[in-house]
Amino acid sequence: MDTLTHALSGAVAARLVAPAASGGRRPDARRWTLAGTLAAAFPDIDFVLTFIDPLLYLSQHRGLTHSLIMLPLWALLLGWLCALVTRCPAHWRAYTAVCALGVGIHIAGDMITSYGTMILAPVNWSSYAWGTTFIIDPWLSGLLLIGVVGLWARRPRLWAGAALSACVALISFQAWQLSRAHDVAENQVRTAGLDAKSVRVYPQPVSPWRWLLVVDTGDSYHHARVDLRRDEAAAPVADDAGGWRRLAAHYQPPDAAQWHTSARWPAVHEAFAREAWGHPEMARYRRFARYPLVHQV
Repeated sequence: MDTLTHALSGAVAARLVAPAASGGRRPDARRWTLAGTLAAAFPDIDFVLTFIDPLLYLSQHRGLTHSLIMLPLWALLLGWLCALVTRCPAHWRAYTAVCALGVGIHIAGDMITSYGTMILAPVNWSSYAWGTTFIIDPWLSGLLLIGVVGLWARRPRLWAGAALSACVALISFQAWQLSRAHDVAENQVRTAGLDAKSVRVYPQPVSPWRWLLVVDTGDSYHHARVDLRRDEAAAPVADDAGGWRRLAAHYQPPDAAQWHTSARWPAVHEAFAREAWGHPEMARYRRFARYPLVHQV
């Protein structure tokens, strides 16, 4: 998920649980909300790895800064910094609590995408993902933006709660569509008699009904794009058609899905390609790549 959407989610979540009264050991609602916003954006600070090594960023993004195990440490650090900047040392516990909420909702926001998040780092570097939502979802971002705008209304907590409830409803709907898309892919495995090593489905841009289906048989990938809401096959579109129409034409109804097969290894250079793939220089890319294949030698 993009950093802006993360920040919006932190703002509405923090405002929802903001204390009714400030003073003493509690910051006011404005500072509380700002702390939650910044904490929700914090985990993406790992982008600095790009300046060290782009491949390091690819393999370590959503690692330590996105870990549930490391979350208490990040919350304490951010809470202490907030208390230091605001010159209110007595508020450090409250800031730590809201920062924990901000980092936590960031991790949850990344878990719903299909990229994968290393929530158990550094104990376990495996990536986990629910895969219900495309990595940039304008519908989810729009709901959160409405919630943030509502924070300036008379009943900000009501706006924040409504925005988060709508987001949960949207993600639940997307999870239902994920299940439907997976059933379509499994049906293709049975119909085509494929020896599937894995069957996965991936959300696509803009629409919760559009999915990429991938069946991995080891040496080849069978893939198709479907629109679960569409009943009739999309008609061919001209090259000069609008971008929206050209995008929609790629997604067919489940019953008319156009399945394609891509070989992992080139027939002519298979031995060379396998040797290159196993080279030590490819180690980090092997860890990152999910469906590698050779296009050209």
